[in-house]
Amino acid sequence: MWEQAGLLAPLPAMPSDGVYALLSTLREALACSMLRFCLETASEDGELDLPSSDLREGVLRGLSFQPEKGWKTVGPGTCEIGGGASLRSFRSARRGLGRSLGVSPAQLPMGLVSSDVDVALGETLMGSPVSLDGFVFDELAHEFLFHTVRDMFGGCLVPAGDMAMEIERRRWLSGLPHRYGPPAPATASNSAVIGLGFLGARLLSALAINAVRAAMARKGDASLEYPETAYALPCIMGWDGEEVADLGTLLRVLERHSSLPTGRGLAEALEAGRVAMIASEALEALRYMDGDPHAGTPTVGFVPDKVLRELGLALVDDTIPGAAVIMGIPQDRRQLVSTVRELQARGMLIMAADEVVKVLQENEVQMGLGMMLYPLGSFTQLVHSLDFVVRAALSFGGVQKGDSERLSAYLAKRPKAFVLHYGPLDACRASLALAALLHHVPIVTDQLVEGVPDLLFHKQPADMLQGGLESRDIRTAVTLVDIPVPFGPAFEGETVRRPDTYFEAGGGRTPSFELLKMRPEEMVKDGVISVIGPDVDRLPEGSQSPLAILVDVFGKRMQEDFESVMERRIHLYLNFAEGVWHTGQRNMNWLRLSRKTFRAGFRLEHLGRILVTKLKEEFGNIVSRVQVTIVTDENELKRRLPEALAAYQQREERMAGLTDESVDTFYSCLMCQSFAPDHICVITPERLGLCGAINWLDAKTGKEIVPSGPNQPIAKGEAEDVGKGSWKGVNEAVAALTRGKITRFCAYSMMEDPMTSCGCFEVIVAMSPDMQSVVVVNREFAEMTPVGMKFSTLAGSIGGGKQTPGFIGVGRKYLVSRKFISGDGGFLRISWMPSSLKESMREELINRARELGAPDFLDKVADETVVTDAEGLMQWMIKVGHPALGMPPLL
Repeated sequence: MWEQAGLLAPLPAMPSDGVYALLSTLREALACSMLRFCLETASEDGELDLPSSDLREGVLRGLSFQPEKGWKTVGPGTCEIGGGASLRSFRSARRGLGRSLGVSPAQLPMGLVSSDVDVALGETLMGSPVSLDGFVFDELAHEFLFHTVRDMFGGCLVPAGDMAMEIERRRWLSGLPHRYGPPAPATASNSAVIGLGFLGARLLSALAINAVRAAMARKGDASLEYPETAYALPCIMGWDGEEVADLGTLLRVLERHSSLPTGRGLAEALEAGRVAMIASEALEALRYMDGDPHAGTPTVGFVPDKVLRELGLALVDDTIPGAAVIMGIPQDRRQLVSTVRELQARGMLIMAADEVVKVLQENEVQMGLGMMLYPLGSFTQLVHSLDFVVRAALSFGGVQKGDSERLSAYLAKRPKAFVLHYGPLDACRASLALAALLHHVPIVTDQLVEGVPDLLFHKQPADMLQGGLESRDIRTAVTLVDIPVPFGPAFEGETVRRPDTYFEAGGGRTPSFELLKMRPEEMVKDGVISVIGPDVDRLPEGSQSPLAILVDVFGKRMQEDFESVMERRIHLYLNFAEGVWHTGQRNMNWLRLSRKTFRAGFRLEHLGRILVTKLKEEFGNIVSRVQVTIVTDENELKRRLPEALAAYQQREERMAGLTDESVDTFYSCLMCQSFAPDHICVITPERLGLCGAINWLDAKTGKEIVPSGPNQPIAKGEAEDVGKGSWKGVNEAVAALTRGKITRFCAYSMMEDPMTSCGCFEVIVAMSPDMQSVVVVNREFAEMTPVGMKFSTLAGSIGGGKQTPGFIGVGRKYLVSRKFISGDGGFLRISWMPSSLKESMREELINRARELGAPDFLDKVADETVVTDAEGLMQWMIKVGHPALGMPPLL
């Protein structure tokens, strides 16, 4: 971090006042400290009798050292401490205790008292808290040395009376028994908060400029980027318009946005927030120049584009109704955990920062990119919550880079995000709070602020969540499922690994299947759940068991076509339970229960409770009765299996006869218009939605569930171009539903009036540079493609509701449809796709190729192990005799 902060590199002339003067002083103090370290000749063990066991057990709270006077204990614990009174003894003890306790210097419960400013500053940079006697600092220096330095280096200056509290904080961070509690809420006027924010913006701007200049001194005009994004440094790209790709450009942007306004009103405060946001993004980007700074840590930092796109449908259909950013340190940690659990139950996306991450870890709350609870980090890493919402606007909303007016208008409506802030507010975080307000993200705090209506206000901790929801008009009902573990969409991405598994069924290891059937009224007793065979508490840990999940439903509006749609929800609903992992469907399903979930009291009956509750909640307009039978007895399972196999076969035959020609009605899907106002999906029997989640039957069912909802019937009308897939009725509907933005749509062409894309697509199909074939890339693939762009860059070019001839976003199952770009040559145009996509769909791809009389076609489709450039792709196609070479060019 010293190098990234510019404390090691020789720099050109810098301003001699303010933050730059402080940085210059720190550079000199660090040099002196390192010189002393090199001159020390004492052994690593030093002369101190290290009381590590007493510290670990809490008999001794902490240690304080003062040169020439020696060691003192901190807190009520006492013990005999020998050793020298030189600074060398302190440093030796720091190294020894760090190794003994297994913690970093920034977490060690030991501090220093000094009257030597060089020594004090040098040791703060080494990670120690220091009480500096006899010095009075101005506001800027106090904020920087007492707060900002701790965020950057771990150490800081501490008032003499606060050393004991700092020691307890460090005991907490290091996992030792502690008595740490944050200060009581403080009173703050709006002018005080804004003044603090201006101070933070000034600090961050100078820090960023200094750090970039230092990086240029080391590396020249080197390139830099966030991983796996098409949006460069997103906040800068969105608000400023500059696509930063190198240090020189970044420095120019920082210098352009380094001046703060002279006024102190709300408009000027938002401008200060913009300065802080740009500086924070610069500091974060620098951290990625030497690899992922979060590797091997519990935090994630920057959230890749693919995660945003995977959440796309959930964001637009209100499965995820909004996002909450939680930061700071709460006084009541149990209240925080309760708040997070309620957010998860409501389906909210959560981003955690600062000490909140530590609190959630302590309470075994699972976090990560697959959990809808992202531990961003601390300090400037808060900016990653802002670049997430900015990318939502750029990806889905069609907002152009640098169009700050339209960006602001978009963010005022979506995504619906708010901040829950706990504990004291320092200058840098106050400036980032102003940046949040710039993004129309209101802040609810436990501090006694004067407040700004609808933007910044105080609530008691127990009321903060409700205040946040109301501030963005987020209306969610908590689904109360009577099970002993947390439940909600947050757990959908959870994986139960084999070592953590208590019970397992299916997955090719045991016979298993699931079936949902409509039954006569007299055969369905609402809410009844039966378990036939041994439950998990009668089986030993690690058991593998047969399993059948049988769901019977009745409803006057229920139709046989809806069975498969509702049956697929079994996978979704069961994964909402923490510690329940389900994959597959029909008789290819696989389920695991974790040991932790079993210990919480979860049994097979609870699978039924989940299904009864959720099916009636979502499909209440269709079904009035739901009963569930869980079977683990193998003989009973075998008795019931033939009915399931017959039902699967009947559905296959029904779907085989369901073609675009066999129906006169398609369906719209407008769910994504909340994020991408100009986009519309037209769903046909042979072309599912580009998100991959909604097919024609889903849309038909959706119309029954919510008659006025996003799925509306579209009469095809008179054919205008059968080969391209254009009908008069469809075009009229598209024009009406996009308010005239799109007037013509071809279902089977990517070259002529193709379907628009919102940003939720699973796969992108792109015309090859030679215009002879198409390249296919899925969102999980992050490397270069033969079209010269990665998925993230391609996605940024075609999203937002635009028609982009030559490029379309699709659901992966559409690749094997008879109608896949059939107006442009079809399936045999595919010349390249990632190996992971090829393997995951191998059987389906081979079957489609056989249907077309080309059984060896998949062997002619290149992947990244063969070629990644356009010239190489053409050479490969010639070598293997690819069928696309015999077709006319696409353009």
